[in-house]
Amino acid sequence: MIIEQTFLSERGRKRTRGVRVDLDEVRRGLGLPGVADRGDWERVRTLLLEAVGESQFEIWLAPLELIAIDTSGALVVAAPAATWSWVRDRFGRLLTRCSQQLSRELRLADEPERRALGRQDERPALAAPTTRINQQEVS
Repeated sequence: MIIEQTFLSERGRKRTRGVRVDLDEVRRGLGLPGVADRGDWERVRTLLLEAVGESQFEIWLAPLELIAIDTSGALVVAAPAATWSWVRDRFGRLLTRCSQQLSRELRLADEPERRALGRQDERPALAAPTTRINQQEVS
């Protein structure tokens, strides 16, 4: 698979380039979360909710999902692709702080990890259109 990587050139300009990524290799570095991992993730979510309040939590942090555990035991969390960089920049330190309160490491999954685990686009599928019938009794 080829992903687009953003980098700074030698002159400090932001550039993009295609980078080949072996998704099987990415998968080998990730394991499935166990019961204890999911429990820790739920406790982290509770701490996040307490820290930012219900409104911000529901908008930005509720969509985060525990998808894997890496080789070091860190919780690997996926954010929707559309908000990944915002969540990383705005809430990255808070995510780290809350997970460290539980003596766990936590990091956001990067694009190859999301794709390797089938999380290319986390937006919910559009619901099938419903037909509303307005019935009136005619006498």
